[in-house]
Amino acid sequence: MDYLRFRLVTQYGGDGSGRGGRSAEPRDVVNYLAWCRDWRRMIRSHAG
Repeated sequence: MDYLRFRLVTQYGGDGSGRGGRSAEPRDVVNYLAWCRDWRRMIRSHAG
């Protein structure tokens, strides 16, 4: 959970709790998950 808080702080400010800064936008969450998926694919394709 520390990494998630870090991501929220760096993207939206505040303390990462959703108080004091903006909350995560749904499209940002979807974009982040797509990035994670693509990163895993790239790592797998270069692992071999």
